[in-house]
Amino acid sequence: MVGGAATRGATWRLVLGVGLALGLAACESASTATVAPSRPSAAAAAVSGGGGEAGGPRGATAPDGDADAGASAAGDRPASAAADAAAEPDAATPAAPTPVRAWTLGRQDDARSGPQREAAAFAAKEAEVKGLFAAAGVDFPPRQVLFRVFKEEMELEVWASDEARGPLKAITTFSICAASGDPGPKTRQGDGQVPEGFYAVDFLKPRSDYYLALHVNYPNARDRAIRSTGSSIMIHGRCASIGCLAMSDERIQELWVIARGLTKGKIEVHIFPQRDLDGLIAKTSNAGLKAFWENLAEGKRLFEADHRLPKIGHDGAGAYTFEAR
Repeated sequence: MVGGAATRGATWRLVLGVGLALGLAACESASTATVAPSRPSAAAAAVSGGGGEAGGPRGATAPDGDADAGASAAGDRPASAAADAAAEPDAATPAAPTPVRAWTLGRQDDARSGPQREAAAFAAKEAEVKGLFAAAGVDFPPRQVLFRVFKEEMELEVWASDEARGPLKAITTFSICAASGDPGPKTRQGDGQVPEGFYAVDFLKPRSDYYLALHVNYPNARDRAIRSTGSSIMIHGRCASIGCLAMSDERIQELWVIARGLTKGKIEVHIFPQRDLDGLIAKTSNAGLKAFWENLAEGKRLFEADHRLPKIGHDGAGAYTFEAR
């Protein structure tokens, strides 16, 4: 068992009464997903990005049309824990490569259509996103994008390059408003876990139950090979999660602009239990988790060596394989 896992689990979980009663375990149904147009129309771009209302994390509202039902328990990491994660880290803990952009409490207008939500994101955030890229020395739109997620720290890093095969640069880091589950991979429908592993954004949903959503391709080929189940894992707005990563409405607008700007290919999403993987591996006596995290650490180190995205596959035993490009 991972040392202190029970304590961390208690910190991570804020029970969702509504979600528990309904037995919901994923963010929302993928059956109504739509792919947004490449860019908003000129008419739609006139829509402003306003309409926010102040309020706390919305951890007690379950999504509609959940496709990953049947959980016996699910929950969010509370806002207080997210605030703790944003505090100054211990000197021995690896730090984010850029200043962290905190999540915010504003709420966008639910009455907007998908195209209007996308247009509002571009109107409110395109200039700001371009400024982040310019400060990092990367042209926008990019040709490569990577999201690196660290569950314990509740952070999502954005890396990008304006070259098709060049090294990526750190653009910004976002604090995650809510994420459910504990350290460890997602393995079954209804377990409430945020996945761990190497994924990609495979489609965008402009009219989401949680404002805007980027769909992560869990289960990927490796997960399917070992018969992991579940679906509808999203990076989305609002501040509630059942297996997803909730970023707040303002921050998902920025991630949306980045995602829509990618000129070719897919955004890769690398999800880790925490930054100090070696420390976590040393603490666990669970042989299965140790082997899994050692496999993740191999891919993490390969990217950190030269900031180039490796080619990722899997073998017959369910382990990720990596090939330098």
